[in-house]
Amino acid sequence: MKTFETKPPAFTEEQIKSILKTHFNKDGRIKPLVSERDQNAHIFSGDGEFVLKIANSAEDREFLEFQNAVLNHIAFIDPGLSIPVVLKGKDENAILKEIITIKNPQIPGQTHDVRLLSFLKGDIFSRAEKSLELYENLGRFMGRFSKAMQGFGHPKAHQPNFLWNLDNALFCKQYVNDISDKRSKTRIETFFSRYEKLVLPRLAKMRSCVVHHDANDNNIVVQGNNISGLIDFGDMLFAKQIYELATTLAYAIMDVTDLYATAEAIISNYCAEFALTEDELEVV
Repeated sequence: MKTFETKPPAFTEEQIKSILKTHFNKDGRIKPLVSERDQNAHIFSGDGEFVLKIANSAEDREFLEFQNAVLNHIAFIDPGLSIPVVLKGKDENAILKEIITIKNPQIPGQTHDVRLLSFLKGDIFSRAEKSLELYENLGRFMGRFSKAMQGFGHPKAHQPNFLWNLDNALFCKQYVNDISDKRSKTRIETFFSRYEKLVLPRLAKMRSCVVHHDANDNNIVVQGNNISGLIDFGDMLFAKQIYELATTLAYAIMDVTDLYATAEAIISNYCAEFALTEDELEVV
């Protein structure tokens, strides 16, 4: 996880404009976007809105190619599903799978991979006004996503030692003793006990596939009651199919008034698009 230990890029606005003009023949207004380990910018150009993504210098280029492959796969399988579109530069012969390598003028010898994606309009889920219809549409959207991902494979999807792979959930158990609040500690110990008793024994025989794995409330884009996009494909991996719905639920039901109505809206609509097995439903 070197990308979490390496400082994210910090290109200036003028440098970003130069990258856009030189490699994509675009110009326009630039608005910085929040990013955990990369540098992203919202580009307002005369021919549309885009996101320029400058990768962390420690990022694995093959993993970026994996992300592009997923986006291209979904665009082919389900063109109506709103996800970012991978855009090529103006000199396609000089570009390896739509990724450009840029030298960092501030740090000699350091390079960054750069991609240009389409911009998905809307507000993020965490800031949106919630309704049962919105949760229903969230379930349907993620169900369509799971359906579109069936049969997709890529070598870089296999990350068994990735900390955020839910297969490694028990790794976090070692941190329970660091919890000072006794009530919280007892509650979390109970959850780990339930997981080991009721979930873990069933996982081995469940389906696996490539999952987005991070459909959190800041990675879902909405317009009104509709889901207008899914972003941030940086935590994808090959894992249990049920993790997609479980992750979606974990974020969506935070602070809701009616937990059961919300969960039912998401689960039933997810299953309307992509059927789950009895075991998968039970471990949810």
